[in-house]
Amino acid sequence: MTTKPTYPNADDDEVPAQIDFSKGVRGKFFRANARLILPVHLDADIANALTRSAKREGVEISAFVAKLLKEHRGAANEETNRA
Repeated sequence: MTTKPTYPNADDDEVPAQIDFSKGVRGKFFRANARLILPVHLDADIANALTRSAKREGVEISAFVAKLLKEHRGAANEETNRA
């Protein structure tokens, strides 16, 4: 017989007794100049189209999307300069 784990109430700020932080080190993984690159989630149809286009060009999807964004940024800058 298996028992379901119990989870504390989301509004409860108390740390459960079974969690032991006594050997924890504050700031162990902190890096002052670290850059966080967040993932981008695309609709399935957009992701599929981009994947096909990247494959046709023989590049990874990340490189293909980066190229599109750089081109878009350049076009947007040109448009701003004309205004």
